[in-house]
Amino acid sequence: MAEVVQETPDSRSAQGGRLHRGVSVASKLAATMLLVGLVALLAATLVGVSAGQSLGQSIVDEAIGASRSSGAREVASQLDYDRGLADRRAGSPQTAVAVEEFTAAFDELAELSAADVADTRQDLLESYETRYFEPLRAAGQVVQVRDVLTGEAAALYLQGAYSVPEPPVTDAATVNDAGDGSEWSSAHAVFHPVYRTAAREGGLRDVYLVDAASERIVYSSAKGPDLGTSLVVGPYSGTVVARASDAAVLAGEPVASDLAFYRGAPNGPIGAAAAPVRGATGAVIGSVVVTYDAERLTEAMSDLVEAFSTDDPQAGGDMYLIGSDGVVRSDPQSFLAGATDYLDSATQAGVISDEDRDSIVLAGTTVLVQPAVDATTNAARDGESEPMTGTGIGGTTVIVGTELVKDTDVTWYVAREVDAVIAQSTVSAFQRILLIGSAVFVVVLAFVSVAWSTWFLHPVRVISERLGRASRADLAMTAPEPVTVPDRSSIELHGLAESLTSMGEILTHDTRAVRDARAERLAVLRRMLPESIAARVGRGDLDTIEEVPHATVAVVVVLGLGDLLSSEASDGRRVVDALHAEIDDIALSHGLDRIAVVGDAYFAACGHEQPYIDHAPRAVAFAEEVAEAVAAIDIRDDAALQTATAVATGPVTVGMSGRDHMVYDVWGPTVA
Repeated sequence: MAEVVQETPDSRSAQGGRLHRGVSVASKLAATMLLVGLVALLAATLVGVSAGQSLGQSIVDEAIGASRSSGAREVASQLDYDRGLADRRAGSPQTAVAVEEFTAAFDELAELSAADVADTRQDLLESYETRYFEPLRAAGQVVQVRDVLTGEAAALYLQGAYSVPEPPVTDAATVNDAGDGSEWSSAHAVFHPVYRTAAREGGLRDVYLVDAASERIVYSSAKGPDLGTSLVVGPYSGTVVARASDAAVLAGEPVASDLAFYRGAPNGPIGAAAAPVRGATGAVIGSVVVTYDAERLTEAMSDLVEAFSTDDPQAGGDMYLIGSDGVVRSDPQSFLAGATDYLDSATQAGVISDEDRDSIVLAGTTVLVQPAVDATTNAARDGESEPMTGTGIGGTTVIVGTELVKDTDVTWYVAREVDAVIAQSTVSAFQRILLIGSAVFVVVLAFVSVAWSTWFLHPVRVISERLGRASRADLAMTAPEPVTVPDRSSIELHGLAESLTSMGEILTHDTRAVRDARAERLAVLRRMLPESIAARVGRGDLDTIEEVPHATVAVVVVLGLGDLLSSEASDGRRVVDALHAEIDDIALSHGLDRIAVVGDAYFAACGHEQPYIDHAPRAVAFAEEVAEAVAAIDIRDDAALQTATAVATGPVTVGMSGRDHMVYDVWGPTVA
């Protein structure tokens, strides 16, 4: 038959102890070292990652902020330069004379008729077909002759004399005098070299002189199809040149105009700046208008991106201008690098529509065609200074920052984009290196911690094993084994082993004595005091005094008990002892504790130790049952015992009283 082993609390405790002892101090020490190292490493890693992230982000933000600010200053400087150039030309007394002489020369040309310039008109049509009509149609525009070529005889005459002169020239701006003997040509021979030089040195497309009274272009350095035309009626009314001239004359000061497509310059958008020309009396008699290609703005943005990329190869990205209408004013560098890939990416990302794409392809530029990303435009309009992550103008994920071009007559914003993946690559590489290094450190630290703790605690482990055997011997009350350590252990550990051996012998002896004394003391206390008080005293609690607000005290006086003890009856003491024992049992059954026995008076209390709600009824029931028990005692024929009972409810004080001779007591008004 198989042996059945019953699990006891002691056996479970022993198993738990064995499980607990299975984790060695060396393991705990190694784990502690590893944990401390891990915590320190984790903190350092988190700080490093966070600092690296913050540093990387701040570097990107600073790079974006620096480049966009440079872009804004560069654009503002160019606009201010163009405006200043127009103002300096307009402010020259020579310019006022030029406007007056060119305007007066038109009186002679006004006598010409359409028949006089019929052949000239045909020659211009043939020349302009290649230079103006074909580029405009290639850009998707529906162009008629009247949209480019004016019908005014004087304008056609001048264009014929200078745009398609005989003999033909490659650049009309090189012709100083057409040799036709007209007053206009005489004035042109004097003033044209000055304005031609200003246009070339300023990187301008054209320099115009406009008469304020007739609002006619009386001079053009480039000699395009707008020479001699009216800015009020005809193909060039309401154009960027007309708006710039009107704004300067109306404001009485130099102004800069936004970009616009201009049929007199079919190869892309142009910008304009203008300044009023004043006569001898100070009245405005005309204006100087200078125009430039929008490509100049794109080149400025590209140069800045290249400069910043040289300082930081990962800066790269795009920088471009956005107008107040949310449409770009310069081509992004990614468009210049590869138009097809750029358009594919932007279309796929939903930045541009298919119609936008077709328009960009036809125009050959994004300027005044492609809308910027709404989030970028909104951030620019709101003056948001912090760079944000979002979709770039080319459809990729970028970090973009915007800045207003200040102190200009136009509302433009510089948008600076940096590829988010490239911008974060350095930080990501740093984080990977940090994490890999941390992992290697953890592995090395784990091995070192285990090896060091094992070596360091080997003598301690030996002592621990000896103490364990000594402890079991102590439980069995047998002499413990001597504690020894390896010879290579330190002097301190050898001394500790000897001390532990001696201490174990002393403890074994003292433990036996203490156990015996404690058991004897508890037995006496349990006979003298209530169980709860005996346990408290056994724990050494002698000073606790408790105030019980509600308890009941019962006093039972056994009448005749004194006579019984003083009589010569031999059984008197036995009867008294039996009576007290029975009253103790009754008290216990009703939840009362004996306080004291004074002569023939028995004091008991209820509710002072256990919080009985019905302590008063219990005390009364106790008194009644005691009276019945006392009455039932048979002493002898001529004697009988009776009881007198008092029950009181109220506050009591409970505790041990006395100094040298401690007595458990319940006292207070209720007891009294």
